[in-house]
Amino acid sequence: MRTAMRSFVAIVGLVFVVNSLGFSGSETRYEPGVLTAEEPLQASTIALAFDFNGYKITPLADYKITGRVVARNSYWFGREAELSPTDLALAWGPVSDQAVIDDLKFSLSLRYLRWAASDLPLAREVIESHLANNHIIPANREVAMQLEQISEGQLVSLSGKLIKASSAEGADGWDWTSSLSRTDEGVDSGELLYVDKIEVLTATRRSLS
Repeated sequence: MRTAMRSFVAIVGLVFVVNSLGFSGSETRYEPGVLTAEEPLQASTIALAFDFNGYKITPLADYKITGRVVARNSYWFGREAELSPTDLALAWGPVSDQAVIDDLKFSLSLRYLRWAASDLPLAREVIESHLANNHIIPANREVAMQLEQISEGQLVSLSGKLIKASSAEGADGWDWTSSLSRTDEGVDSGELLYVDKIEVLTATRRSLS
């Protein structure tokens, strides 16, 4: 019994660690200056609910966000990972500036983005309103393969829909709903984004690495 319990605890611990740690490539750096000035575009949608991988997807808004990847994390276990295998934390506007990025530390784990700074390079409300953690649901295999190649520092544009996901026919009451605001905070403040198009962009400012 004790051996079985130890094995169970070890497995739970491994799942926790794997789902907590992010595995990303080397970060791309740029000369100082704003890299992505465009604000996220959110609009009402006429799209109807549909079934996807055994879940009901209810579109809440059409959405497009362009930003710099400041953190990413991959997930393999748990119900949410069945839909969204990757989180991408994006910064845009003044927070996409390399000079600002250099003063910030980002941590992305358990679906939650945290940031810290010894000395704030910008007002706190400016930083918080120009950062978003996006829980990515790839619409198809092509998008999923593109998603696997994205690394920290890259500039990307994601197009799709903010959605609510729920168990098929509400079988057990489970659901996961996207934030519709860029200024909210906390564990439920991430954008649940069904992505049907990913573009990796080239910065007008020279890359330093």
